[in-house]
Amino acid sequence: MQYIAKSQSETEEIGAEIARKYVPANKVFLLNGNLGAGKTAFARGFIRELTGDNNLSVSSPTFVLSNSYNSKDNIEIRHLDLYRLKNTEDAYDLDIENAFEECITLIEWPDIINSIIPENSIQINFERVSDDERKITVSSQPF
Repeated sequence: MQYIAKSQSETEEIGAEIARKYVPANKVFLLNGNLGAGKTAFARGFIRELTGDNNLSVSSPTFVLSNSYNSKDNIEIRHLDLYRLKNTEDAYDLDIENAFEECITLIEWPDIINSIIPENSIQINFERVSDDERKITVSSQPF
């Protein structure tokens, strides 16, 4: 499935649509793309949809590595940014196993943990087509 977003708000709307479409059947979402490709804007829409709070402050976890939110169904949502990790073992310090089993998990820069990614994960690729346009491709295929 492929989307074209022409603004940050359209990227957020796509995130909300994916949340409605895939949760609760799928719980792990892998967000792949270069810096500025729209991963955090997508996560913002996704998380706001699941929490039911359209004004919720959702920021990139780049420096803190992990942010947590509670869905309206009281399920923990984990938003992870693995950009700064050196290896898979570092992800265990973020309680990644619990996130996979118990939480709805969005992971930016997931390639560092390819060897432990659950099979039923949804891969979402972000490509910056122009300054204002992003191509977002959703796939249930592994890396």
